[in-house]
Amino acid sequence: MNIHVLTYHFQVVRFCIMTGIVIALFAVTNPAKMQPLVAGNYVTSLNWSADGSLVAYATGQIIPPWGEITFEGGLARVIQRDGDVVFSRDYPWGLTHVELNAAQNMIVILPSGEVFELEDQQLIVGPSESIAFNSAAWGPIEDSLLWTGVRTARDYNPTSQTSSNVFSTRDVPVNSFPVDERMVNSIWSPNGVLAATSTTFGTIYIWNTTSSEGRLQTTFSGHNDSVEHLVWNAATGLIASGDDSGRILVWNPTTGETVRELVGHTDAIQGLDWRADGTQLVSTGLDNTMRVWEWSSGEMQIVESGILISAVAYSPDGTELAYGGEVTDPNNVSIEIVPVESLITPSATPTDTPAPTATATTTHTPTPDAATVTASATPTDTPAPTATETATPTPTPVDATATASMTPTDTPAPTATETATHTPTPVA
Repeated sequence: MNIHVLTYHFQVVRFCIMTGIVIALFAVTNPAKMQPLVAGNYVTSLNWSADGSLVAYATGQIIPPWGEITFEGGLARVIQRDGDVVFSRDYPWGLTHVELNAAQNMIVILPSGEVFELEDQQLIVGPSESIAFNSAAWGPIEDSLLWTGVRTARDYNPTSQTSSNVFSTRDVPVNSFPVDERMVNSIWSPNGVLAATSTTFGTIYIWNTTSSEGRLQTTFSGHNDSVEHLVWNAATGLIASGDDSGRILVWNPTTGETVRELVGHTDAIQGLDWRADGTQLVSTGLDNTMRVWEWSSGEMQIVESGILISAVAYSPDGTELAYGGEVTDPNNVSIEIVPVESLITPSATPTDTPAPTATATTTHTPTPDAATVTASATPTDTPAPTATETATPTPTPVDATATASMTPTDTPAPTATETATHTPTPVA
């Protein structure tokens, strides 16, 4: 055996030993993160159609640094409220995102970067046209896609297969965008004029999609970890963003000022969505909790715990919540749709710095709605009224194009949680 072979074997052995030491140290310093949370497939994306009649979802793997890779396939489906399948495609790899356009006649699927006609399932855009992009969002009005790549985000028309506007790192001031920072996700403003793009270092950029010069409008630097989830609310004009540390911030996209920090999650955010009226946010994380927030006061309730809920979405009218988790049978994926009010337990007067209280549990037993055949459930119990009723502050809408700043409120201390256990009816 020559010296080169011995050297190679020595390097392999040394690499294995060092890898073992790193894993052992990580297990000691981060015992919670070494739990096998994500073996198998999960619902990775969940979206409603504009009229609330359809639900689109994707399945795949959720791979944190300590996760187990199983190389299972994924699927993209669109279902009606009674569970009937409208669109279905299977893939040999896991999927990360599906979304219906506003007209409900096209669907985009990632990471393959495909766009299909919904009715006849005809392929409009194939993987070759969008292979470099890792995020997509339909425009609120026109059939345009906001593709996000490693260094660029662009307004893309799937019909003509042309890009009308591109926001890139060249638009960011020199030394403001680190060499190894990557774009992660992009979303449209409710009026389709602005867009927000998040990065692996936690910076979020607001840019004007209609301007050829000076497209960068605002830079938000409130996060220190990769921001995978962004949602922009039309009623308040505010953005909520969640990062890989479990931190959720509500902030003003015009001024870049933080309005509220929502403290509670202890691990990476997996799902985040606004209720249409802007009064509530729902979030899920790798800490195996789903939480509903009255964001203006910081009040929070844990509505599901002990299992990983991997995707959540409020219905367009804000009356229902859809969510999904682990997929044990690809032919029987469980998407739960429950009335929002069944998740919330009436609580005492909210305050910015509430004293801890004992955890209260209310058990709900939902029953099917006889009027329509849906996956919704109506709780039969009636929660007892609270001793004090307090009007919820009405958030003031933020004009995304205005220049007036919003004064951020104080960040509240974490509130004690109240858990509401429910038994929703699954959608096939």
